[in-house]
Amino acid sequence: LTALEEKPALLAAVTGAIVSQTAVAAGVDEQYVFIELTAGSVKVLALIDAGAGDLAAAQTAVAASSLQADLLTAVAALPDIDTVKEAEGDFVVTPPTAAVQTTTAPPAGPAC
Repeated sequence: LTALEEKPALLAAVTGAIVSQTAVAAGVDEQYVFIELTAGSVKVLALIDAGAGDLAAAQTAVAASSLQADLLTAVAALPDIDTVKEAEGDFVVTPPTAAVQTTTAPPAGPAC
């Protein structure tokens, strides 16, 4: 991740590719996909906003999609991506996993 962080334009391109491919796989607009990149080569946490529509349908769509291969193709096609590739070899994308995270709204404040 450090090598990627040192190249802001490439980091933005990688981020954009991941958001785009995840949105397509889930059948939602890109505005509902949020990602976080962390170290460990590069680990991606992608969150799909449940307000985007039917969460179960999005999970089913991602599970049935070719997201793993599509992410690899999209990222590998980016200009200059080889400049951040580790010496061990080609890029690898592990199969995505899905989990549901729910949040509760904060309690309403006093009426004014």
